[in-house]
Amino acid sequence: MNQKLWLACGVLAVGAVAVVLAQRAGQAETARGAAPQVVSHVAYEQLTFDQLATTAQGVYAGTILDVSPTKWNQDSGAYWEETITDAQGLETIDAALPYYEVVLDVDQPIVDDVGAVADAAGSGRRVVFTVIGMSPADEADAVREALGVGTGDDHAHIAAGQPAVVFAERATIAWRGGSRTVLQLIGDPRQSVVPVAVDGMPSSDGLADTGAPATLDGLVAKVRALRADHPTD
Repeated sequence: MNQKLWLACGVLAVGAVAVVLAQRAGQAETARGAAPQVVSHVAYEQLTFDQLATTAQGVYAGTILDVSPTKWNQDSGAYWEETITDAQGLETIDAALPYYEVVLDVDQPIVDDVGAVADAAGSGRRVVFTVIGMSPADEADAVREALGVGTGDDHAHIAAGQPAVVFAERATIAWRGGSRTVLQLIGDPRQSVVPVAVDGMPSSDGLADTGAPATLDGLVAKVRALRADHPTD
C-alpha cells in the first residue's frame, strides 16, 4: 500500500524568487518499514537577462565545486512539520521548506555588492549560494514518480566541475523558529546559473530569447553596461 499525503500547496515570495511549492510525503509499507519520502515541485519566476543583470546584488564567474543534497529549513537539515491549532480548534500544518546549496569557486566577481568574495577570502574565494527547491543531486526518478513531474533533472547543469556565471542576491528565508539571511539565486536556476562551455561560450536554455549575450566577455560587458544605465540602490 502506498499512501501519499499533500502537506502544503501555496505561493511563497522569497526575495526576488516567486515560487509555487507543492509538497507531499509518500510512505511505502515494507517488511522492514520505510521512512516517509517528501518531495517538492517548485515553479520559479521567469526573468529576462536585463532583469537578472540589474536586480542581482552579486554576479560571479567561476567553477561549481559542490552541490548539496536537499536540506530542510532548520539547523539539522532534516525534514520537519508541526501541527498548529488556533483558538477555534482549526489545525494548520506548518511544513518544512526544501533547499540546497551550491558552492562556487569564484574566478571573476563581476558584481559583488554584498561583499561575498571578501567574506569568502579565507576559504579560497568559495561562495555558497542557497537555492529553494529539491537538489539536482537527489534521485530525479523518485521525484517524478511521486509528483508526476521532473524537478532536479531540470537543473542538471548545476553540477560539480561545471564552469558557470551565477546571479544572486541577499535574501531572508523562513527558518524553523525564525528566519535566516542567505545569498540566494535569483529567479529560475535555469536562468541564474549560466553554464560556460570549454570554448568560453555561455549557454543556457533558460536564457534563450531573453537577450543574453553569446560570449562570456559580452555577458560581462552587458551586465556592467545595464547596471551603469540602471544603478541599483
